[in-house]
Amino acid sequence: MPQDEPKPSVTILYDAQEDSNREEELAEGKKVPKLVKQQIETVLTKRGYAVKCLAAEAPVKKLVRQIEDDTSDLIFNICESLGGAPDEERRIAAVLELLEKRFTGSGSLALTLAGDKSLAKKLFEFHGVKSPDFVIIAPGRVEGEPSLKSFPLIVKPTAMDASIGIDAKSVVNNIEEMMARVGICPSFRRSCLASLAPKRSGTTISKRRANSSRRM
Repeated sequence: MPQDEPKPSVTILYDAQEDSNREEELAEGKKVPKLVKQQIETVLTKRGYAVKCLAAEAPVKKLVRQIEDDTSDLIFNICESLGGAPDEERRIAAVLELLEKRFTGSGSLALTLAGDKSLAKKLFEFHGVKSPDFVIIAPGRVEGEPSLKSFPLIVKPTAMDASIGIDAKSVVNNIEEMMARVGICPSFRRSCLASLAPKRSGTTISKRRANSSRRM
């Protein structure tokens, strides 16, 4: 019988900060699930892949050398931050591209576009992709739909990763609430994006939060 071809070797690239965070939570007695890199390693190993893990951490020059010297056939890139800083996600992908490594996940350009909510909105609008009307509020300027007056709106930093800077109070129901919410965006060193929120969802979130506050 013909022998099976050896499966590709895989390096799982992840943020070393995840190890530290998990150790701290375990020390506090919290129940913490296995890290994503551990789960991926378990699954791939069971399927016969040669797997190793590379924890990304500063200094960056050392990390670049480690990636450059890596001889795996594929880098399974789940490094969404560096030292816990989400802005570094796209730079990690850029390093992999510059070093001509085969890796999973989006490239640096896609991560850059996806990470800027205001730019993503403009691209949707340009290509005729329907999305809620929006306005970008930044120091000294307002961009987007100046006649946007309907409420509720959802206000969020334009360039923070995923849902950072978004909570129940991000849904605003009047001008006063909106301006108060816009005021927190400088703490994220970003402009704000305000867009129409589904009325039913916005009302539900607001009522739930209000009811929770009364019980506390």
